[in-house]
Amino acid sequence: MIRLAKASFLCLSLILVAIPLMNYSRSQPPSPCAEQIRTVASHNKNSNTAGHSSQHTEQDFSSTLLVLESTTAKINSTSLPTDWKAVASRFKVRLDRVRNMCRSKPHAPIRMEMVSVNGKVIPRKVNGWRTSWKPRGSFLVDLSRRLLVCAVQKSGSTSWHRTVWAARRKKLSLSEDQNLYTPEDTIANSGIALKLKSIYGDKLIRPVKGDDDFTQSPPKNTSFRVILARHPFARLISAWNQKFMLRINYWVNLFKTFPGLIEYKKDADANRVMSFRDFARFVSDNQRAVRSKDAHFAPATTLCRPCEYDYTYVMKAESFDADEEWVMERLGLSDLHVGRRGSPPGGSVVNKDLKANIKKFMSQLSASVIRGLYDLYRDDFEYFGYTFDFDTLVAGGFE
Repeated sequence: MIRLAKASFLCLSLILVAIPLMNYSRSQPPSPCAEQIRTVASHNKNSNTAGHSSQHTEQDFSSTLLVLESTTAKINSTSLPTDWKAVASRFKVRLDRVRNMCRSKPHAPIRMEMVSVNGKVIPRKVNGWRTSWKPRGSFLVDLSRRLLVCAVQKSGSTSWHRTVWAARRKKLSLSEDQNLYTPEDTIANSGIALKLKSIYGDKLIRPVKGDDDFTQSPPKNTSFRVILARHPFARLISAWNQKFMLRINYWVNLFKTFPGLIEYKKDADANRVMSFRDFARFVSDNQRAVRSKDAHFAPATTLCRPCEYDYTYVMKAESFDADEEWVMERLGLSDLHVGRRGSPPGGSVVNKDLKANIKKFMSQLSASVIRGLYDLYRDDFEYFGYTFDFDTLVAGGFE
């Protein structure tokens, strides 16, 4: 109600501003109040007499436009309620894509799993979604909220770490003040999933009929199984930017993890130990090692195995702002006060203008290196619907 009241007030203000602006250019981008403004302006124009035309000076006109643009931007960014039908539709499209990919190109290997046959539990080779618990290193869980998240690094994982931390603190009647969160809490979050007993983990990974129908309320006792995704090239650029910064020191671990990495260091970079072009060449040439040795650069499909675990909610980092309210409400997390963490140390080099920045970094690379990177992250592109045009270097699939 408060949001709607604010929006109505702002719209009214815009209408009052728009009344004298009958000749305001129709080429301006539409705003949430555009229809109301056009209606009132049109009515005012028809009601005016020839001797009652606007006498605004050019300075007054410019000032009014600034007010109009500023207020419209404020409405667009903070005042409008989430279009929940559109959000639900996006999640349905993402889920259907993952499931169709799993049918046509299974990512889950054949494995041994304990299954119940005629009342006896025996080992059997299976290929498909798990029904018995086996945690992965990127898993976050909260049993009281029936939440399982495959928190892919550099895809919004920090926000989800803080979410499960806040849920745990709230259950214990402790403060959710985010200033209390420490790196040790991140380690503790992962440890809870790794130590979780099968009797509880089994309930988290098993679907309930109807839990993938986003037009209805979630079924009783369903679990909420979330996988995080991000455009593979945006994620790679972001991970490189942060992990190779001189003052972060994570790069020391990377040179130990990848002994051959130092041989690729050719270019100078004022703020980082290794340039993006040099690191991209290494990644392209050493796909097997990158896939298995550091979670910040490994494909999301390798970390989470979407054909082995039946995730219902595919969270895309690029649309989280638009999806967040619906997701938090549906997953029963709207009572937690986590907020967004903001930019990582060193800031973001890709998020502000996503397409342009991805193109800027990829244009530094040869066609063969780009093709190698795409091959490494091919499943991430295909399973999550991301795109990249090799001719124009334009990235897409963010919705």
